[in-house]
Amino acid sequence: PSSRGLMEFHIDPESPVHNPAFNQDKTYIFYCASGGRSALAAKVATDMGLSPVLNLTGGVAAWKRLAGNLNRDRVKSDQETYWGRCPVLT
Repeated sequence: PSSRGLMEFHIDPESPVHNPAFNQDKTYIFYCASGGRSALAAKVATDMGLSPVLNLTGGVAAWKRLAGNLNRDRVKSDQETYWGRCPVLT
């Protein structure tokens, strides 16, 4: 996890506080309570060259409204996660 205020530093490989998690070959999914902060964070990450990047549109509130409670036990597959099945990812 990276707070919105430090995200640019964590993504930048030249930064002394760079987080190697941002060097991995994976999909980055940004989410927050209502989707506003994560939308901004996803844009910054994309602008900095991170890819692929997804934003949970509407945040956790939309997830709960459309898909029910969050439950880590529902993440089962190597190829498809519970996040990947969410209808509000953009």
